[in-house]
Amino acid sequence: MDQNQTIEPTKRLSPKFIPYLGGLVIGILIGSAISWVFLKNMTAQTNGSNSYQAGFDAAKELALKSGVIMPVSDDIRDISGTVTEIKGNRITLRVSMTNPFDDAALIDRIVTVTADTKIFKHSVKDPKTYQAEMDEYAKKAAETNPASQDTLPSAPPMPPSPMMSSPASLADIAVGAMINVFSQENIKTLKEFSATSIDINETLPVVQVPEELQSGSAETPGSAPVPTSIPTPPSIPAIPELPVAR
Repeated sequence: MDQNQTIEPTKRLSPKFIPYLGGLVIGILIGSAISWVFLKNMTAQTNGSNSYQAGFDAAKELALKSGVIMPVSDDIRDISGTVTEIKGNRITLRVSMTNPFDDAALIDRIVTVTADTKIFKHSVKDPKTYQAEMDEYAKKAAETNPASQDTLPSAPPMPPSPMMSSPASLADIAVGAMINVFSQENIKTLKEFSATSIDINETLPVVQVPEELQSGSAETPGSAPVPTSIPTPPSIPAIPELPVAR
């Protein structure tokens, strides 16, 4: 080494960079603190959500075991309800929910009617027609052979239904109608689905009782008027006291 060569001293950090270095260190510490608080809050929210779900599932299981609510199949392919809206070939159906643990968002279903959807209308038979069918049924039931030692009893005939079914179309479905909808897929958790068939249930007319009958002032021909009040019976006279023999 050349003795005349001088060794340069190590360069020191300029004083003007010290504030920037300090700010960088402080920024790293603040960022770490914010990240720790954020992760802590997220963990608490996750644990709270899991606790709520665990309590919900426990309450549902207890209600099913106690018989408060009836268990429902996981595969449902038909549903009933009241028509609340019809737009084109889409029907909004309000279903009745008896299970408080069901998803409230599924109380209204959207049913799509396709070209392959079969629609039927169920209505009450004429009373005379139904009576004639019942008479025929009673006659056949009386002719059923009873069981003997050598023969088995004959199968009894099927009783007639008071309802009749006829083909219908989408135009026969009105708002307020009660319908049963059937599908090929599991519709338990579906908000919208297509129907394979729809049954329209006829609403029986409500018989209005006349005000005269409600008040009890009407008279039926050939009968006495209905009394509106019960008269007070006459008082019973007091029995005189008999002398006692001594």
